[in-house]
Amino acid sequence: MSIEQAEKSLAPSHGQALSAGMQEFRLNLELLPEAAMIYAIDGTILSVNSITARIFEADASEIIGKNLFSMGALKAEQARAALARLMRGEAIRFQVDFTSLKGHQHRLEVLHVPMFTATGEVERVLGFARDITQAKRTEGERALLAAIVESSEDAIVSLSTDLTILSWNRGAEKLLGFSADEAIGQPVTLYIPPDLRAYGMNLLREMMQHLDRVQSLEVPCLRKDGTSVDVWTVCFGIRDSSGRLLGMSAIHRDLTARKQAEREQALLAALVKSSDDAIISLSTDFRITSWNQGAQRLLGYKEQEVLGRSPLDVYVPPQDRAQAQAMMAEDLATIKPDSDAMRALEVVVRKKDGTPIEVSLVACAIRDAGGKVIGMSTILRDVTERRRAEREMAALATVVNSSHDAIIGFSREIKITSWNPAAENIYGYPAREAIGRGFNLSFHHRSCRARSRPTGACWKPGSPYPSSSARSARTGPGSPP
Repeated sequence: MSIEQAEKSLAPSHGQALSAGMQEFRLNLELLPEAAMIYAIDGTILSVNSITARIFEADASEIIGKNLFSMGALKAEQARAALARLMRGEAIRFQVDFTSLKGHQHRLEVLHVPMFTATGEVERVLGFARDITQAKRTEGERALLAAIVESSEDAIVSLSTDLTILSWNRGAEKLLGFSADEAIGQPVTLYIPPDLRAYGMNLLREMMQHLDRVQSLEVPCLRKDGTSVDVWTVCFGIRDSSGRLLGMSAIHRDLTARKQAEREQALLAALVKSSDDAIISLSTDFRITSWNQGAQRLLGYKEQEVLGRSPLDVYVPPQDRAQAQAMMAEDLATIKPDSDAMRALEVVVRKKDGTPIEVSLVACAIRDAGGKVIGMSTILRDVTERRRAEREMAALATVVNSSHDAIIGFSREIKITSWNPAAENIYGYPAREAIGRGFNLSFHHRSCRARSRPTGACWKPGSPYPSSSARSARTGPGSPP
């Protein structure tokens, strides 16, 4: 007799007491499929069946004689209220948390039925109990799972064995555009692109036959607006407690951001690989983690020779290592809080063969998707030739500026582009007045003053043209003689 059957057949109706014969027949507790006991109205347990003993985790002899109300399942006021109802002849049904004699927690569903004497007085109570601990745990797990599914950013869809949509969470609504009302009950082809439907249905039918393992694949899905979205899909079977297949669950994750990141990463990798500059990445403990072909060409080391090593040991000259180490630590401390921070300077590095070269160096942070600094990127560009040219030009400028001869530079349009101090002294014009003016500022030679032929017989570009023309000196107060 279950709790439900007991509630129907044993509960008093219209205040009528159970006859002694009915009680004797019905109260053979061991015949009952649920935990059952009889206790006196003061709470003293009089008899129990073996199922009750299992819940109590004790022998029947350890239970009989104890007071049910003193075992803590009900608070004092709850026990008094329950007893009052029983004394009025009411059957009561409720759920209660119960601790066994060994300290294990159980959740019980309980039915208590009053037993009457021939005079209509309540003398004893017949109690039934069902352990619903696992059922409550399962119910809680299902509620938790439902909450997780409903709040997930991923689209989570369940399908029947005939590939009809059974459930459709908010993530699916957000990703694919169809509401749950629009999707549930529809075939799965609702969100398969038209040109892939035949293939997709065959694939899903095949997967339905092999749902003993989780399967994953990358596929396009059709949105309500007709656009397609690439998703990563994980499929697994839905089974009942006996293992019978009920359907399939599919989790779809939007790959749009990942695909975009992959394209950007591929582009960046191609740029780094093909760059003539040396592009080197370092970990936060200053170990080399990447080394492009530009670095190999510039410094002479292959990637496998340097990965995991410190740049101080690879390309920093020994006399500069202490300073370089301090600068790297300073750079890392600077870039951590400032996403735009970088260092740019020119330094000397050492090639594998020991040759020193001058480079421009730019260092900036490498950050993960969350903005955390995970390393540093260093770009080195060979400026040896540029620095040599700058030194040569500086030396030439020193010669020109210290010469006692007037040295004047001209553009192809015969405009003055440079004018040294000697030219100022000889012609009387300061550089600021002479630069930009025409060739005829300083010569009387008629053929050279002809505007119609500014690049004529006087000279050819790249060829010297000797001339003994008289100078055209500035005259007036303060002019040189």
